[in-house]
Amino acid sequence: MSNWCVGTLRVRGLKEDVQKFLLNELEPHDDTKKLEFKDGNVLFFSSCHIKGTERGQISYVEAYLSECEDNTVVSIALDSKFAGIIKAKELLSICQKYDIDMRIYGFERGTQVNQDIEIINNEITKNELTKYDNYIWDCILPELGG
Repeated sequence: MSNWCVGTLRVRGLKEDVQKFLLNELEPHDDTKKLEFKDGNVLFFSSCHIKGTERGQISYVEAYLSECEDNTVVSIALDSKFAGIIKAKELLSICQKYDIDMRIYGFERGTQVNQDIEIINNEITKNELTKYDNYIWDCILPELGG
């Protein structure tokens, strides 16, 4: 059984690029449901697989983009989890496909590591793994992941 690295996946880009990412790369676990695009907002209250990742998942999607102009840069935050260590190259491929930026700080309690990833302008600018001698004491959120 895999350990889960959990964190908030932040996505930034032009409104239409972020919408395309949400609608095309998030695949609901329940095959009978689809992501809903309603009144300029993307809503789905069930878990999704992130296509192009080995086992990346989003807990639920709630992105209110209707008040934003089409050519504006928007940022959204998605509760996520990844089996084991997050593969930055998988996220980079998605960023390149949609011309979006991503950032995540993940907590993995089982192996007692944290991972900090940032992808800006289609380049991995940060991919750091922090291992702790005393995870419970030194990690800022030691109960996340597992």
